Amino acid sequence: MSKERKGKRAISRKAIITTAIVVGIALVALGIGLLASWLLQNGSNPGGSSNGTSNDQSGLIGLPQNPQLKAVTDAQKSVDQGDYTKAQSTLDTALKTTTNTDDKFDIYLEKGVTYENEQKYNDAITAYQQAAATKSLPSAYQAIARVATTIGNKQLAIDSYNKAISLLNPNDARSASLKQTLQEQIQELSQ
Repeated sequence: MSKERKGKRAISRKAIITTAIVVGIALVALGIGLLASWLLQNGSNPGGSSNGTSNDQSGLIGLPQNPQLKAVTDAQKSVDQGDYTKAQSTLDTALKTTTNTDDKFDIYLEKGVTYENEQKYNDAITAYQQAAATKSLPSAYQAIARVATTIGNKQLAIDSYNKAISLLNPNDARSASLKQTLQEQIQELSQ
């Protein structure tokens, strides 16, 4: 073979190897991204949730399971089956067995949602107020306002929306958007 032909093949081989390495790195990065996304959706916080959401971690091998958050998941399954009494009983038992503030907050929120699904709106408000008393977060006050609006208690809804606004982080862009939405809700209720 001529020198020119060998040089082209050597460059082609280098190009193939370089391309394979780049593709391999891209695939690894994609895999890491998918894993991170899955962990965010399915719960990567084995000690409990601090953002007002519940995580079912029963499928994650090797991570400790939080019985209170499992109770929330079990209650949701009971609600899906139409067994509200069992759902509330499961949540009440979980409340008696935990001292963790984040868990109590999540459980009270779930009790409120369950009562809302049953259209027991006064009980839902009470559960959301208990969540707010446990941990003063905007989500609890938004839930109170939502139910108060449903039952026509405009003043409680307005007061709860205002409380939620007061708890928002003014330096967070998402909070600014939420603040605007809540202010619009207050304006609608004030008409």
